[in-house]
Amino acid sequence: MFNNCTDAGTYYGVFADKIYNPGGALLRGKLHLFNSFPGDPSSRVSIFSHWNTLMGDPSIELWTGVPQPMDITYDASINLGANFLQVSVLDDGGDPIENAWVTAYMENEDFVQRGYTNEQGLVYLPMEDAVLGTVDLTITHHNNIPHLGSFEVISEPLFISESGIVIDDDNNGYSNGNDDDLVNPGENIELQVGLKNYGSQTANNVSATISSQVSFITIDDNTEDYGNIDSGSTNYCADSYKFSVDENVLGGEVIQLDLDILDSSGNQWDDHIFIPIAAANLDVSDYTIIDANGMLNPGDTVELVVSLFNSGSAESTSLQGELSSENEYITLIDSIADFVDILPGQSGDNDASRFELSADSHCINGSQIEFNLELSNGSGFYQTITFLIDVGIVTVLDPLGPDSYGYYAYDSNDETYDLHPMFNWLEIDPSYGGSGTSIPLYDSGDTGAVDDVAMPFTFNFYGVNYDMISVCSNGWIAPGGSEQASFMNSQIPAPQGPSPMIAPFWDDLVTTGGSVLYYYDLAEHAFIIEWSRVHTDFANSEETFQVIIYDPAVYPTPSGDAEIVFQYLNVTNSSSGNYGGYPMQHGQYATVGLEDHTGARGLEFTYNNTYPTAAATLQNNLAIKFTTMGGGAQSPPILDLSQNSFNFMLQPGTSGSQYLEISNIGEANLIYSLSKSYVGYSDDPGRGHGGPDDFGYEWFDSNEPDGPDYNWRDISEVGTEVTFSSNNTGTDLIPIGFNFYYYGTYYPNFRINPNGWIGFGEDNSTANNLSLPHPYAPNPAIMPFWDDLDPISGGNVFYYSTTDSLVVWYDDVVHTAGNYTGTYDFQLILYPNGDIVFQYREMTGDIDSATIGMQDNDANDALQIVYNGTFVENEFCVIFRKIVDWMQIDPTYGYIEQGESAEIEIFVDATELIPDQFSCDIILVTNDPDASSVTIPINLTIAGSFPVLDISTDCIDFGNVVVGEQVTDTLVVSNIGNEILNITDIDIQDTETLIVSNLGSLILHVSNVELNSDVFSADLDEFFVEPGESQEINIVYTPIDTEASIATMIIYNNDPENSQIEVELSGEPLYPEIDLSSSEVDFGSVYIGEDIVDSLTIINTGTAELNITEINLSSDVFFVSVEELIINPGESEQLYITFVPDSVGTETDTLVMNHNDPLNLTSEIILTGSGEQPVNANDILPLNTEVHQNYPNPFNPVTTIRYSLVEEAKVSIIIFNVKGEKVRTLVNEYQEPQFYQTIWNGTDANNKKVASGVYFYKFLAGKHLEIKKMLLIK
Repeated sequence: MFNNCTDAGTYYGVFADKIYNPGGALLRGKLHLFNSFPGDPSSRVSIFSHWNTLMGDPSIELWTGVPQPMDITYDASINLGANFLQVSVLDDGGDPIENAWVTAYMENEDFVQRGYTNEQGLVYLPMEDAVLGTVDLTITHHNNIPHLGSFEVISEPLFISESGIVIDDDNNGYSNGNDDDLVNPGENIELQVGLKNYGSQTANNVSATISSQVSFITIDDNTEDYGNIDSGSTNYCADSYKFSVDENVLGGEVIQLDLDILDSSGNQWDDHIFIPIAAANLDVSDYTIIDANGMLNPGDTVELVVSLFNSGSAESTSLQGELSSENEYITLIDSIADFVDILPGQSGDNDASRFELSADSHCINGSQIEFNLELSNGSGFYQTITFLIDVGIVTVLDPLGPDSYGYYAYDSNDETYDLHPMFNWLEIDPSYGGSGTSIPLYDSGDTGAVDDVAMPFTFNFYGVNYDMISVCSNGWIAPGGSEQASFMNSQIPAPQGPSPMIAPFWDDLVTTGGSVLYYYDLAEHAFIIEWSRVHTDFANSEETFQVIIYDPAVYPTPSGDAEIVFQYLNVTNSSSGNYGGYPMQHGQYATVGLEDHTGARGLEFTYNNTYPTAAATLQNNLAIKFTTMGGGAQSPPILDLSQNSFNFMLQPGTSGSQYLEISNIGEANLIYSLSKSYVGYSDDPGRGHGGPDDFGYEWFDSNEPDGPDYNWRDISEVGTEVTFSSNNTGTDLIPIGFNFYYYGTYYPNFRINPNGWIGFGEDNSTANNLSLPHPYAPNPAIMPFWDDLDPISGGNVFYYSTTDSLVVWYDDVVHTAGNYTGTYDFQLILYPNGDIVFQYREMTGDIDSATIGMQDNDANDALQIVYNGTFVENEFCVIFRKIVDWMQIDPTYGYIEQGESAEIEIFVDATELIPDQFSCDIILVTNDPDASSVTIPINLTIAGSFPVLDISTDCIDFGNVVVGEQVTDTLVVSNIGNEILNITDIDIQDTETLIVSNLGSLILHVSNVELNSDVFSADLDEFFVEPGESQEINIVYTPIDTEASIATMIIYNNDPENSQIEVELSGEPLYPEIDLSSSEVDFGSVYIGEDIVDSLTIINTGTAELNITEINLSSDVFFVSVEELIINPGESEQLYITFVPDSVGTETDTLVMNHNDPLNLTSEIILTGSGEQPVNANDILPLNTEVHQNYPNPFNPVTTIRYSLVEEAKVSIIIFNVKGEKVRTLVNEYQEPQFYQTIWNGTDANNKKVASGVYFYKFLAGKHLEIKKMLLIK
């Protein structure tokens, strides 16, 4: 066993730890030996450590695969003076090989250079010290064929390479830096590069170009000239190369510049320049919790000081840090802190400016919380550092873990954590009342047996999916399978045993007297493996324990890995072993824990009776739960349902779906499962219940809770009495009154047999009853009391049939004379929904000699209640009903994260149902502590006829409608059912037309149409729609403001599937919007008798026609050119206003416009002007008596007529139409010599507006007569 242990550890070192030399691998084997037997029993560890020694080279490479070739590239020769040799190492597929070891050396010379290839498969070996001659080159890499080659160092007549650099960062010219002659982050660098000619000839017109693949520099000047370089001379470029460095690059980074050198003869040389970045490079070296106990405990609020070490080459100055954590249990109270300046190679902290944070009380003791520290300063330095802070002190009351993958182990003593398991033994051994299946494992000790078991679900374990396991007699299982049967337990993870492994009690066990079993608990979605009453080989201690693997689809974890529970009903950890002599007996105490498929990760709960601090000691009634759910307790999930019950109404042969939305408004994941229970059916067989048969019939009697009620149907006044030709011969076939569905066939007729049964086929004269099913028994037949009865000798038989039911009554029928006597009063009732009812009113005499039940047409299927036994009672009822699985749920289980929902389809199929009422309960089981089991009733009505409402559309968009106008549309409501559709109410305030149609056979009643808007209205309030007919509803949309209109119209009706129909209504108002060029017009000073015209611009900025219906003025000195205007959207019109003062002084008026702008129905413009006397007006007289042409002309609605008198005269001005009819007199009086004007406003003598057209005005002053024409337009 000790050799095996050392051997396993050695191979583990090679293949798991990747120790590819025999010396290191053997040392790893000895380490495993020491760990497996920590007490060094009988000095066996010491002895076997000495016995296992190594002979030969301990560093020789150990191949772990077939060595593959390498594709290697380097120059066959380099010139003396070359700075580097570039070596490229690729695999045979062309991919770079990283960490290949490359060595160049010269025999008899003190020259060796070594290096590892980088991630590009490149290494640059320094060659400055190489001398002329041959250089050997070796390249090795694990599992690759080694390379042994060489190259030559030669001297060419002409060879140039880099021989020095000068860094300028002095803030002169292009350069910008701190003048330390180093490359620092954020600087602009001027770089002088020297080139040396190592050849014997002069190189003419030399130039060189630099380039770089690094991402943190930008080259702004890449080419420089060097002129002629003589043999052995070094020239520096006349100008400088120029590049800038990013601000946030860290110290330790290296700039690689690739140098391409050319001369005028076409010679080319390549070289490389490596320049380190001189900057700070910081890391967290320590942290200090400022608290009473110097530790961050769950529930604490503490201050934090972080110590930083500067491993860079420059000082960090003016440094500020911002602390953050993505852990939900950490709150940063003060996340900003300032750090002291830190010199290279020194440490500094933020003690003068501390962080402050708190840890939630749900944090797990022993957790390591990840923090991010972002460091920056004003000079462009930026670095992010990640570090861990420990929380609390672990005790036995805390969970164990996590391991490197994330598994925790909670035991049943960790009671302060919500995730702790409770011991709940699930017995699956049939010998002790379980239902498990035995696994054929036979193990007498020191060996082991293993067998494969298929999983009922796929489960994830350490990130790998498995659908089968291997179960070993020695207390472990291997996901994915294993051929091992390891009985010698060891640590996990460790070299020995299968990988992966789930080990509830890995020890050398014996199955004699016990067994290993498995069982899938479908209700709990859990797979159980139990080691029942097995024994340890060493001490013969009885052990009973089990592993429970939970379906991760039902019990989710953050990583998707399955939760695993170990339970111990009876456990004694007694295998101590005996190593004092031969034969030795293995016996390290049991191993409990998990190990992944690599054998490198795992979580050990105990090994060899040694326990981590957080692990409870193995004991009876202990449970251990392994899960990747860590981080402390969560508040429980909270169930929320979209509705608490569902109602379906379907026609026979149809189907339908509704949806239940399950939401989680709590914190933890909500785990749910759904099952169904048909109301009226019992899952527990007993005295009052039986079946089902193959077709699905069950029976229930009136003694069972929720069973049928005894309700005798008295047909004595309405029934038809039947007679029989003999007491064994039945009637002819009689119409049932409806088609009766029985064992898959519809029957329209039946016959009554005197021996207490009815049938649907041939008669049967068998008097002696038989047990069912039986080919000689009546079939298809229903037997409420099949016995040798004699209604001819005593009693009567009646039947009564309607479309609702068939009743057959055996009224005090006597038993045939013989060994049995009795009088029997019972009846049989058939219903159109397929129900069959037996009722027994009074049964006297022998009641234990009959067959009660029924059978199908082929006598292959039957449901028998009793054969020759006592069953019936007085006033007793039995119902037969077919179980139809008419409802399906999908999905039936799952989990819901916080704030999320799941949609459950409830599918109802009426294919096998006839018109009736049906009920089924959905049983919802969750892990919500306040809703662990919820019943959701599902009610189904199968109706032969009902209204079905159909609408022409569920969305009416009226489009653009002018405010104040009405637009009507039509909605068609149809009844495609076969009952009256009743719309009971329509109450809406905006208009469109709705058509209601009834395509069924009965009246459709529309009971209510309701809308929650003021701009929509309907013309109908309540109406009926006959089947197959339609009705139009006119819906009017009248926008009353400028806001878009959206409303919901609800139609209330008697369609059982759609009792409330919603129609979305929408419309967009169009409206004019008036905009004036000015709100006032000032005409200034105007001579009396003269006039002046000004204009006002009226703009329509709206979306509908602007209609100015009235323009009103109150004075006689202001006039407008028109009284009405219509302006299209986006257009404008000019309104001309005339001021004609008739007296000295200021005149004021308000021009009022009435229009259809809904935002402002009236607009007002202030008009002002002053009248003045002309200069020397009293001394100036007209030279002529005359009348002038009116102005304006044409006009609407006002015009001015000016005239003058040279002498006093009687003046008249009269308006005539084209017919010569006088319209109005404007002037009729004596007037002095002067200038005059008068105004006509387009009205007659009664102040009524006249029609547009041609008019004449006659001017008569004394004997002076003039007539002029004018045109009135509108």
